[in-house]
Amino acid sequence: MTKLKDWFYNNNSWSHTKYELWHRCKRKFWYQNIAPYLLDPGNLDVGKISMLKSLTPKYALQGRIIHEILEDQMNKHNLGREPDQEAMISQYLKKVQMYENTSRTTIAEFYNGAPDETFFDQIRETGVTQIHTFFSDLWPHIKGNIYIRHETFDKVLVDSTKVLLKVDYISQDPGGILIITDWKTGAEMEDSPINRLQMGVYVLWASEYFQKDPRDIRSELNFLSTGSIHPYLFTETDLDDIWALITDEFRIMNSTYEYEKFPRNPSSNHCIDCAFKAICDQG
Repeated sequence: MTKLKDWFYNNNSWSHTKYELWHRCKRKFWYQNIAPYLLDPGNLDVGKISMLKSLTPKYALQGRIIHEILEDQMNKHNLGREPDQEAMISQYLKKVQMYENTSRTTIAEFYNGAPDETFFDQIRETGVTQIHTFFSDLWPHIKGNIYIRHETFDKVLVDSTKVLLKVDYISQDPGGILIITDWKTGAEMEDSPINRLQMGVYVLWASEYFQKDPRDIRSELNFLSTGSIHPYLFTETDLDDIWALITDEFRIMNSTYEYEKFPRNPSSNHCIDCAFKAICDQG
């Protein structure tokens, strides 16, 4: 029976990120969330696994950088300074260059031996375009609202399950409605179940944290790729369904920690961007 360090049991939690990874590849989930806490790792190099966890896949890099600089700009906004488009672009390009200079040790595909000579030029162009879209189409939609908070790690208990989350931006409109904003840098998707779950978890937390009726909370996906805004409204029944999903999924995720019970996704398309490809291939 696999035994884990006390830290794991004391801090074990559900999150939308874990849920998404669980359904993408259970083997990767094991390496990411269980392997580092093995009480007896045997021949497994836990130090290497911890290093591999820091790798970023190509599909996530642009979003990571844009979220980092948006967080910085919102910190300044909270202090009374307006977001600065040119400063954001400058920050973005510097960070892209930093990753390009270190790509073989920071980007999963490059680490796995699949470099892409056009990748960084592509995200330079699309990233700058998305920053322009943020200022022209998205920021005007909420800039007049009352600032509440942004990019803060929060948690809510669902029965005995600790749920972790981090909302991009929260504001209150002139009518008193709480607006939860999530910035998306990927392709625009029509009412994706995974996105709806994410926004529902935010509302579940916010209704408890701010003691608000869910009808007084509106969650919005803001797509920087198109400038589109997708609003979501949730009822008490919707939140009850999300509550049940979380408790069921968490129970299944923790029913065993045995390596063999976490098969990898049979589609090789998921492997090249996986930080753990090298050790997974070795079995």
